[in-house]
Amino acid sequence: MANAMAQIVLYDTVGTKMPDKAWSPNVFKIRFALNYKQLPYRTEWVETVDVRATAQRIGAPPTGKKRDGTLIYTVPIIFCTHCNQHVSNSLDIAIHLDRAFPEKPRLFAPGLADEALVRAWDDQWNQLVGPHFFTIGGARTHAQLPPRAAAFFRKTREGIFKMSLEEQTSPERVQASWAALRKGLSRMAKYTPPGETYFAGGDTPTYPDCVMAAYLVWMKRMFGRDSPEWREIESFDQGRWARLMVAFEQWEYTEDNTPAKARL
Repeated sequence: MANAMAQIVLYDTVGTKMPDKAWSPNVFKIRFALNYKQLPYRTEWVETVDVRATAQRIGAPPTGKKRDGTLIYTVPIIFCTHCNQHVSNSLDIAIHLDRAFPEKPRLFAPGLADEALVRAWDDQWNQLVGPHFFTIGGARTHAQLPPRAAAFFRKTREGIFKMSLEEQTSPERVQASWAALRKGLSRMAKYTPPGETYFAGGDTPTYPDCVMAAYLVWMKRMFGRDSPEWREIESFDQGRWARLMVAFEQWEYTEDNTPAKARL
């Protein structure tokens, strides 16, 4: 939701697959959170290759450090005008939003205990599920980036994995990742309360729901709603992930194309 009184500036990276430019699963975690909380914001679009320079220019904190001591900068980043503060890292941003805007719907139960549990959940998701999404969707993601960003994406990923992007996303690796993804999602689904609920917390969305929906919407946008790949994901776990995405459709927007139901 955007207006002249936007309380948040959200930094996101440009993609060309969708008209609204949005694709990054890490940023969608926070875009979903902002839309769910109905916090006014605007998006500052940057190319992936320019994230580091942009973060340093605005004074955003780094999100990690390489072995040689080089600081790492990633999106999402927000600037919260309410607090006059830049915050980086999806989980830290979500915690900040709950604390800075306590009158809005919460993503965490009150207290530090839930935040600690969610950090452990986040680590589990990143181990069991996250890498397989990249193997499956990496080639599509690379193909929809602007030229400079695509070259940077290739260079950084090949530097991390010590193999070409084509090797990382070979048919054999993709096939193995599909099997691992199904297994990983099934394990993560066990964190959901029993019954027909699709939210990890029960009746209302939580931060883990935003994470899961962010990775899923990434795949939906890269392959297409009617693609065999997306239909395969929708079929997992008796349709549990399809139900989650139906629930999150009302928050799947950038501030420039707010769906009617979210304006009510």
